[in-house]
Amino acid sequence: MSLWEDVKKMGQKAGKAATVAANKAKLKTEMLLLDNRCLSRKQAFGIALYDHLIKLHETNPEMIMMETGIMENVQVSFIKALKDTKALEAKKKVKTAELQENQSARAAAFPVPAEDWQGKVRNAGKSASLYGGESKIRTEMSLIESQLKRRKQEFGMEVYDVFVSFEDTQNWLPRDRDVRYLYDQTRRDITKLEDEKDQKASDLAVLGSETTSSGNNIGGYYP
Repeated sequence: MSLWEDVKKMGQKAGKAATVAANKAKLKTEMLLLDNRCLSRKQAFGIALYDHLIKLHETNPEMIMMETGIMENVQVSFIKALKDTKALEAKKKVKTAELQENQSARAAAFPVPAEDWQGKVRNAGKSASLYGGESKIRTEMSLIESQLKRRKQEFGMEVYDVFVSFEDTQNWLPRDRDVRYLYDQTRRDITKLEDEKDQKASDLAVLGSETTSSGNNIGGYYP
């Protein structure tokens, strides 16, 4: 075999190795994206489930405290989430009152429009100060909203794992029709995502073995 043919074969194997490496990186990225989609799906389940349960709780608070019924396996998680969200909602209520007070103060600050440029300058400074206060309050309210959403998402991640464990080990499923629907849809979606990830993991393992084989062959061309 000529030197040129040796060089060509080495180049082909190096090109294959680069392609395999690129495909492996692509698969790993796709697997991470699937993990994120699974997490997002559990979080969405938490928001939907919490919003459903809080309506039931407001209608009949004692229902959530019972050992039987829809909350038989998740009542502790729900009660903790309920306390946390109530505390956050109380903070939001305070901020809403502060915002309304600030808006009223801004409306009362300019009962008569300024007639000269000095008055307009004074009004502009006062208005900027009041608007700045409103902006700060709105930012704080937005943060509280994010915390409320995150708490419901955390509840969903906790409860979903509990539901899966009880279904797999005790053949248990939620009795409430709406809760059962939310759970079934979520598990179906997550199972599909996990199957996709498993397939990509298998593909990654195959590429890993190809990389090892190619590396051994390439090494044979060196003294």
